[in-house]
Amino acid sequence: MSAPLPSALRVLRDASIWISTALGFLISLWLLRELSSVVVLLAVSSIIALSLAPSVGWVQRHIGGRRGPAVAGTVVGAFGVIGGVIAGLIGPLNDAIREFADTAPSRLESFEGSPSYHWLDERFDLNTRLDELIGNLPETLGGAGGVFGLAQGLVSGVFMLITVIVMSIMLLIYGPAMRSGVLALLRPAKRPRWQRLFGEMEQVVSGYAIGTLGVATIAALSAWGALALLGVPYALLLAVLVGLLGLIPMIGATIGATLAVAVAFGVGVKVGLIALGFFIAYQQLENHLIQPQIMRRTVNLNPLVVVVAIVSGVSLWGILGALMAVPIAGVLQVLVRDLWCARQAAIAEDSDRPMIVSPEPGAGDA
Repeated sequence: MSAPLPSALRVLRDASIWISTALGFLISLWLLRELSSVVVLLAVSSIIALSLAPSVGWVQRHIGGRRGPAVAGTVVGAFGVIGGVIAGLIGPLNDAIREFADTAPSRLESFEGSPSYHWLDERFDLNTRLDELIGNLPETLGGAGGVFGLAQGLVSGVFMLITVIVMSIMLLIYGPAMRSGVLALLRPAKRPRWQRLFGEMEQVVSGYAIGTLGVATIAALSAWGALALLGVPYALLLAVLVGLLGLIPMIGATIGATLAVAVAFGVGVKVGLIALGFFIAYQQLENHLIQPQIMRRTVNLNPLVVVVAIVSGVSLWGILGALMAVPIAGVLQVLVRDLWCARQAAIAEDSDRPMIVSPEPGAGDA
């Protein structure tokens, strides 16, 4: 048995451990900051891969083949569904955009002659501000710098999209092998626990993705029906916008509804009030019935945690961070809950052990 360390050496050892831990944490933060774009791409790819993993597993079980063909079939099917939706919407959306472009001047002239426009102009000098905006528009967008910046942003966006797709496919193909490699590094007694945790993380992310798509689809269809019945122009375009913004948790649906109600008020005050009442009622229905029913088996996060996660995600990575915040919070919840349960089990096990009482000195001498 080794002799205990002197107190000075113990203090030095503990201090070195804490200093090493702090340095490692600071280095990790620096790496995250320097490689933030790579981290974001990897996080987005991981969420997409985890969302598609159950479908890949289902295809692989039913075709009885290897992982690669199952991934290829799932990816082709996903692109087919997306392409079918786009093909079905592109015609009506094109007509709506063309109609908007044709009628925009007359609608603008009608708005300029309305009492609402004169009220805004008297209080906020709206006419002068619009003239300045229109006058600066060619200089902002028409110069070489603006064109170059637009082209650069477009190329960068396409490159990031291709990168995310390729990384997601690679994670789908090699994800199980990577998981097995990580499990092989653990002690055999800990492997079932981490195997279960990996499965729960996958279920949380895939369930959140499917649930969010379902909620956004219901919101878009409901908005389309209501706006079309009210005779609001560009009902389909607004409904698609409501659905896309609905993918952003907490705030997306409100932004989409605000835009739709603003267009409805352009038709008339009565139509605008009816549209406002519909979206308020639908928001309550979605928050208390639709969303809980769809997501009750997926991410069960406290609303305060959701708000904090979304605000943190927006401050770090903007809208993309808001989309990734809830899945990441769900994964962290799985880990924290498991650590808490393990700690409680350890405390209960220690409390059930019989206490060994040492005999009093000299008790056996009587």
